[in-house]
Amino acid sequence: MMKHTYVLFGAFFTLVLMVSTVTAVPYNYSQPAMEAIEKIEEKRAMNSILSADSESNVLSKGLIDLIIQILLAILSFIQKLIAFVFDLLQIVTLIEMIISAIMRLITVIFEFIEAIIDLINPNRKALLIN
Repeated sequence: MMKHTYVLFGAFFTLVLMVSTVTAVPYNYSQPAMEAIEKIEEKRAMNSILSADSESNVLSKGLIDLIIQILLAILSFIQKLIAFVFDLLQIVTLIEMIISAIMRLITVIFEFIEAIIDLINPNRKALLIN
């Protein structure tokens, strides 16, 4: 009966230890991800505050203020469009570099295969020359 009680206590404490370990490990590993999420949320909050400010400025009285806000919105759109095109060009450049690297890799593979063939059959070059 006493062994049965010790086994039950041991199982209970093992269960408590396992639960505490399971709940502690993900928190430690998720800390960098949580910090990145917090930074993204801060940026979104700042963007929403800035957009709310610009919307309240548009609602201000006066035709000149409205025209100025429309021009600022157009300039902001053009700036974002230029940034998008720049990012797109960087992606195209990256793809060109990847294709160039793949072509160089294929060339090196062919040279490697030729070197292996030359090691296996050294008389092949002599046959090709004659």
